[in-house]
Amino acid sequence: WRSSFDRIGYGFYESWFGQFMPFASGWIYHLDFGWVFVVESEEHGFWLWLQREGWLWARKNVWPYLWSNKTGSWIYFVQMEQENYFFDYSTWEYRKADKN
Repeated sequence: WRSSFDRIGYGFYESWFGQFMPFASGWIYHLDFGWVFVVESEEHGFWLWLQREGWLWARKNVWPYLWSNKTGSWIYFVQMEQENYFFDYSTWEYRKADKN
């Protein structure tokens, strides 16, 4: 999945998904989310595991929407006032997207 991303230096990549540093273990360090475990998906996207959110599914043509396995609903990633949030469509509420 990394082959479609642009290398920007010092081990970091950039794409529609943001800026991150991948590791051979499957973990990445994402500048917005912190530590994230990534697994490729058959649906041409990938699953992300974030400590507070659980498993989320992402794909280029639906980003910044993510499917939450925990809620069984879509969430929306948004940056407001230099902070990161998820808008959860199952509760119609914003919650802070804290780094791990």
